[in-house]
Amino acid sequence: MSRNIYIKHRPAVIGAGLTLFRRRMLETPKELAWIAAKQALDEAGLTLKDIDCVVIGSAPDTFDGIHMKGEYLADGGAGGVGKPTMRVFVGGATGVMVPIAAWWHVASGHCRTVLAVAEEKMSNADIPHPQAVFRYIWDPVTEVPLQPNLIWIFAMEMHRYMYKCGVKKEDIALVSVKNKRNALDHPAAQVAANITVDDVLKSEVLVWPVQLLDISPASDGGSGIRGSQ
Repeated sequence: MSRNIYIKHRPAVIGAGLTLFRRRMLETPKELAWIAAKQALDEAGLTLKDIDCVVIGSAPDTFDGIHMKGEYLADGGAGGVGKPTMRVFVGGATGVMVPIAAWWHVASGHCRTVLAVAEEKMSNADIPHPQAVFRYIWDPVTEVPLQPNLIWIFAMEMHRYMYKCGVKKEDIALVSVKNKRNALDHPAAQVAANITVDDVLKSEVLVWPVQLLDISPASDGGSGIRGSQ
């Protein structure tokens, strides 16, 4: 069975920006968002006046200690003042969902020009580590006594994937090898490295089968893209 998807306009990315991704950046979340947004606008040769709507992506409010974080970022940082604004959040896939949501706005004809901004301030001074936030998502009777953390979720998902699909840990290690090697070409990347599968397999086991080189460290940063018809 086939399904036709009607696309009114063909979107295109005409500008992009990216801050450094580092732990404990001095900039506020709003400043990180604006640095990335301004880079995207400058590369496109446009200003905020040329933007029809804004799509914002960010982690839960708790990480930044700011209530209604979407509205906070829209107020200047992401250029959403006086414009239709959408905030998307789908956990670890938020960074991917932001440009997808921006694509929807342009392809549907709802907006002619869209500014898509993603931001995270994971090393907020008020939170020792993002893991602290997730102490409160577990069942108080069956799970909390085990003192689980977020990496447990990744470990269970990875272990299930390996079992169900017959995937080896060596295959999964190739993801980190590829990503860290690709990052060598970008000055804003945080953990660029030329590693091997053996390096991943010998790194510290956090919660089996998740190892230290399988995951990224907590960091701060922002990215922005300018899309148009």
